[in-house]
Amino acid sequence: MVAVVACGPDEPSDGSGSPKSSASETSSKGTQSARPESTLAVPENIDVVSCAMFTYETPADSKIADQCFACCQHAGFIEATFTNDGHCTCAKAASDNRDVICATPAASVSKDACLECCGDAGFHGFIRDGEASKPAACHCNTPEDTQVCGSQTAPDLACGLCCLQHGFSTVFRSSTAETTCGCAGP
Repeated sequence: MVAVVACGPDEPSDGSGSPKSSASETSSKGTQSARPESTLAVPENIDVVSCAMFTYETPADSKIADQCFACCQHAGFIEATFTNDGHCTCAKAASDNRDVICATPAASVSKDACLECCGDAGFHGFIRDGEASKPAACHCNTPEDTQVCGSQTAPDLACGLCCLQHGFSTVFRSSTAETTCGCAGP
């Protein structure tokens, strides 16, 4: 039997001080299994391989979620989800213009102006309070798209895989019927 170690020397532990390996350890709430071979084509900001040995079966399983997040951080990512069929998936912001698209005085005059500017660009927005040396500024974050995977049904596997392939880390139900696939983050 070959054991694959997930995150190197600083990887998450099972609490005993020993790192968990990916060789089929199972808990009642989550499963850690061998890394699946990935044929999913994803952009650079999404990683479906590095921490995929952590699988999530119960929404309240914070231990597996914490291990997934720690592994993703170790791999250089800022977000951890289980969008890839319950396997730990790592994400970071895509290279886009979110930092500057609404950094204008007009978008920074009010919360509503900022939200409208960011929303029109496909992001959520917020006003960062000004300081003596810097005025208040509108910042966009967390992209959201209800069109790119809108033909998929949420929250099924096809919806999650479609969102990952388009650089998004999470899914949501975007219609009033709550069946249309929407993608968000990181």
